[in-house]
Amino acid sequence: MINNKPVFFIGMKHCGKSTHAKLYAERVGLSFVDIDDMIEEIYLEESGQGLSCREIYRDKGKETFMEYEFLAIERILSQDFDGVIALGGGVASNTKAIERLRGSGFFVYIEVEPEILFDRIKWRGLPPFLDTENPYQTFLELYEQRSRVYQDLADIVICPENTDRVKVAELIYQRLKGLR
Repeated sequence: MINNKPVFFIGMKHCGKSTHAKLYAERVGLSFVDIDDMIEEIYLEESGQGLSCREIYRDKGKETFMEYEFLAIERILSQDFDGVIALGGGVASNTKAIERLRGSGFFVYIEVEPEILFDRIKWRGLPPFLDTENPYQTFLELYEQRSRVYQDLADIVICPENTDRVKVAELIYQRLKGLR
C-alpha cells in the first residue's frame, strides 16, 4: 500500500507476477491476493463448480472469463483493499477491467523477454488462447498488444531476469517508496 492504495502487479502469463507480488507483500507487511484465486472463488460461488481459471476460459469462453475477472477486480476494489494484488496476464485485453483499475492504485509491470515467457508457457502447456496454427506468432502478437497496455499503466517497470527474488522485492519497495 502506498498512500492507502493497493499495488497491482501486471505482466504477461508466467512473468512472475504472483511470485514477486507475494515477496513484495511480505517485505512491506501487507496482504496479498492473486486475482486468479478470486476468479475461481467467485465462479465456485455462482456455479457450484470448482474450476481453474484455465478451465473456466476453455469451457465458458473468453468473454465469460473476462466478466469473472472484472467481478473479481470489482470485489477487491469495493472492499477498499489496500494490499498487493497479482492480476492475470490477460487483464490487458479486458477494457472494462482496465477502465475500473485505472487510477485505483499503483502498478508494477514485471517485464520479461518474450522468448523466455514463451518457453515457460510451452513447458507448462499451451493455454486455450494460444491453441492456434502458429502459437509462437500468436503469442508475439499478444505480447506486443499487451505490453503497450502494461507500459501505459505502469508506475514502475521491473525486469527481474537473473536477479535474486528477494533483491527484486527490495528494488520494488525502493522504487515505489520514491513515488510517495
